[in-house]
Amino acid sequence: MLIDYEIILRALALLKLYWWIPTPIFLAILSWQMWQEYSLDKFLKSIKWVVLEIIPPPQVERSPKIAESLFAGVHGTYKPVASKSHFVKGEVPMWFSFEIASNGGQLSFFIRTPDNYKNVIESHIFAQYPEAEIRVVDDYVKLLPKDLPNDQYDLFGADLVFTKDVAYPIKPFPVFDDECG
Repeated sequence: MLIDYEIILRALALLKLYWWIPTPIFLAILSWQMWQEYSLDKFLKSIKWVVLEIIPPPQVERSPKIAESLFAGVHGTYKPVASKSHFVKGEVPMWFSFEIASNGGQLSFFIRTPDNYKNVIESHIFAQYPEAEIRVVDDYVKLLPKDLPNDQYDLFGADLVFTKDVAYPIKPFPVFDDECG
């Protein structure tokens, strides 16, 4: 395919004459994107995270619906961010991470949460599992070497992806009710 150099030369000639029209638009868009990245990065760095280790009681003889209530209660803390706060300050909705980790065969449950939600999370856990023990711990990920996986450490991680719209539950209530009833 041959390139038509005459078209390219005409386009460059037009750009040379009228460069002042697209340049401010291009610079405005670039500046806006850079501001958005800067403000989001600044907001994310301002979040103080805390890691809670959850030590469940030895025998949990309660329905799995209790865990569903726990997750529903934690979801109740969701607060959407106003458009102005998002675009100007870089704010995004807060999130939590529920983690299961094994270290040397010892299974542990962790919740990574913003520090200002720590008491809310603890309250929801104690409401459903009064015998549970909760303690603030150092981030266990910091104990691992920076180059992973390696000869000493074998790791596995997964993200769950919805197959349907997020409005659908993972299991419909009648199925969940039959298994737990």
